[in-house]
Amino acid sequence: MKKQRMLRESTLGRPAARSGAGRVEGGGTGLRDALVGSLSVRWLLVALIILAPDALPASQTFVRGTASATYFVKSLPVWLTIGSHVANGYALERGMPDWEGRVRIRVTVACDLMQCRAPFKPKTEQLPSYVQDYTLAEPGVPAGAKPFKKLAEDLVHGSKYQTDAVEAILAWIGENVVYDETARADDPLQVLEGKRGYCVGISNLALTLLRSVQIPARAVQGLLLKPDGVEGNETRMDFQLHRFIEVYYPGIGWILSDPQKTVNMVSANYVYWKPVEKGNSQARLDLSGMQIFRTKEEGGLVEEDFRAGDGPGPVYLRKNFDVRYSAAIEGTIKTPDGSPIGGGEILVESAGGVLRQQVRPDGGFSFIGLKGGEYSLQFGDAMYRYVSGKFKLKDREIRQFAIVVEKVGARSR
Repeated sequence: MKKQRMLRESTLGRPAARSGAGRVEGGGTGLRDALVGSLSVRWLLVALIILAPDALPASQTFVRGTASATYFVKSLPVWLTIGSHVANGYALERGMPDWEGRVRIRVTVACDLMQCRAPFKPKTEQLPSYVQDYTLAEPGVPAGAKPFKKLAEDLVHGSKYQTDAVEAILAWIGENVVYDETARADDPLQVLEGKRGYCVGISNLALTLLRSVQIPARAVQGLLLKPDGVEGNETRMDFQLHRFIEVYYPGIGWILSDPQKTVNMVSANYVYWKPVEKGNSQARLDLSGMQIFRTKEEGGLVEEDFRAGDGPGPVYLRKNFDVRYSAAIEGTIKTPDGSPIGGGEILVESAGGVLRQQVRPDGGFSFIGLKGGEYSLQFGDAMYRYVSGKFKLKDREIRQFAIVVEKVGARSR
């Protein structure tokens, strides 16, 4: 457990690279920061990192919820033709410029249940004609070649639905292939053999493995954003061109993923640009002079469940069906008049140890990735406290609490 905790902390703490003129594509070093930037539950990271013996050592984290962010782009290059785009779980709306001439962009992501019953393997002839091309090999994507086909078939063995197969392949990449911006190779074989690459090479590996088992997928280009300071009432965003992918699901359409760390979802810090054309050359694109500011955030993505994986992770996933992989304790904390209490520390204690986190501003809390066992809850801040009795939690059970506290010195209930 100590080794796993060390690996997890080193992964979460990687600094983000600055973008600059001529930066082609990247995003790995700041990827988790960009993703967590749209999570409403930053405080859950305490529970994710400090794992007690009664917490599952899982690397796959499922998220749910809806999040949106509004950005204004100053000095948008003419060649960067970002326009409105809608896909399953993702919407980008390009609005009118403001009084300074800045282009308004609003990104909304939704991590509701996919509920996709498309079987694995899909019959290629039943796919739309333009989608069928995305199951084939192409330059840089040697689908069907060894050792890709063998690995892909091993990973998807036993998959009932297409979502099962996609999760198996993309989660394996996220857990086993390390982002390395110095590894500029686009060749998926080099990425596979070295277990490292940057966003283009990792995306090419994902496409190769997916297409090797007839799952339609294509590469897309966009921007990956990360908070980089405050100017007045706006948040200045660091950015860089980034390569990720989208997978086609029959009956649902295209769904975005970033094979470095996300499956069937991205955060509101991803700005979609366009699909990558076949034979696309890695031309150096000048982003100097462009500035991006975030003016508003709404909603948030909540980490709701864990599943054991093959590596330290974490990999973030959107659920297909409403199933549980681990137990959880969640709830709200309010005053007697019904006002939520934001802040303060809540902890859950068991025979195996203690997990701590800060209560969210909306008064909510959630401990995920737990095993069945006996637990108790405690909450305290400068004015209020709460101590529960011991209770038993079953495997995969969600226990919910609506805690009403009283001031320190009075009896809480």
